[in-house]
Amino acid sequence: MISPLFNVLETHTNIFKILCQKNLRERNEPYQINSMLESNEDPSQNMTQDRIHALDNLRAASMLLVIFGHSAMSFVTIKINEISWPIQDIYTHKAFDVFVIIAHTFVMPIFFFVAGYLGRTLYIKIGFHAFVEHKLKKIILPLLAGMVTIVPLIHLSALYGRLITTSHATEPNVLKTIYDYFLSETFFSSYNSAHLWFLWYLVLFYFLTILVVCYTPRFLNTTMMRRVDNALEHITSSALKPLVCIIPTISILYLMRVWGPDTPTSILPEIRFILLYGLFFSIGWLL
Repeated sequence: MISPLFNVLETHTNIFKILCQKNLRERNEPYQINSMLESNEDPSQNMTQDRIHALDNLRAASMLLVIFGHSAMSFVTIKINEISWPIQDIYTHKAFDVFVIIAHTFVMPIFFFVAGYLGRTLYIKIGFHAFVEHKLKKIILPLLAGMVTIVPLIHLSALYGRLITTSHATEPNVLKTIYDYFLSETFFSSYNSAHLWFLWYLVLFYFLTILVVCYTPRFLNTTMMRRVDNALEHITSSALKPLVCIIPTISILYLMRVWGPDTPTSILPEIRFILLYGLFFSIGWLL
């Protein structure tokens, strides 16, 4: 119980250090929604301006943790999130269990927080149409392409790894089993986004955010966002700022099957993941 709580506290302390750099962000006219919708400004001219290098460092460190975490999965002694890694090394150690669990606790919330934070910055600078076009090219199209190319290869490698490491079957029999599996109804009924689940949920959050922004009356949007900004400014200057995320995060974690964030295994969005990662995305967007 103490270890997960420590991870949550440490994660949100680091996140709120970034929140306190809110003054580095330019928002010339953040509440003029109509002018943003009509903007035809070139996104490439804005994306290199006012870059927050702390966020670049945070994303780079998080990506390294993701790589190390997936590499360490082959050496763990337990199942992580009720998932058995396809390739299991004969040499395992509990130190890898600790590393993978701790890294998994806060890495993905950081990615969603940064995505929300940078997403609204880009939306304000380039406007609605350019923003949608940018996300279509950078996220939606790669996701769709990956779903029909990368994801089947992930399923193939995972199945092959499990068959090789958990049975003594000869390779021809293994290949026949894989061939039969990909033609079976089980493969299509259990098809999911695999490691691309982050992009899948990110598209969902962007879609829901755009709906709220576009279909909220302008006067209500302006008043509401000013109040939210004032509240967040007050919170980020308070010593109690970590509680803003800690309390709802701990509450949502009780919806998980294990102590810590589960890994989505279904192509259909699940409410517990929408609540957990949507919380961090929303906070990033509202700053």
